[in-house]
Amino acid sequence: MRGLQGGFTVLAAAGTLGSASSADGQAQGVLSRHASAGVVILAHDAADAAARRAAANEAHLAYIERVLDTVLVAGPLYGRDGREIVGSLYVLDVKSVEAAQAFIEADPFFAAGVWADIRYFPHLPAAGGWIGGTIW
Repeated sequence: MRGLQGGFTVLAAAGTLGSASSADGQAQGVLSRHASAGVVILAHDAADAAARRAAANEAHLAYIERVLDTVLVAGPLYGRDGREIVGSLYVLDVKSVEAAQAFIEADPFFAAGVWADIRYFPHLPAAGGWIGGTIW
C-alpha cells in the first residue's frame, strides 16, 4: 500500500494499513497472538538526507531517549561499503502498524524530511542470539 503523507512516501506491507482486509487480520493476528511480536520499520533516506539528518540529529537522539522503552533495536543503515548512511532501522515493541507509524511521525527525522520512504512490517522474532535461541 502506498500513500503520500506530509511529502513522504509511506509504504506498508500489503494489508497492514487501511481497511480491515483478511491480510490486515492476519497482520494484527501475529501482533496480538505473540507477546514478542512487534513492528519492523525500514526507512530509506531521501537524496539530500545527510544535511537534514545532521540538522535534526540532536532532537532525534533526545526523542529516542524519551521513547527507549518502546525501542527493541534501532540505528542507521549503511550502504554496502559501510561509509554512507542510507536509511534507518527500527524494531519496536508495539502491537499495531498504526502505533509504529505514530512513533515514526513523532520522530524529528520525519519532520525534517530525512526519509524518502518508510516501510512497516509486523514481525515475530523466531530465532537467533538476541532472543536466546528459538521459539519452537
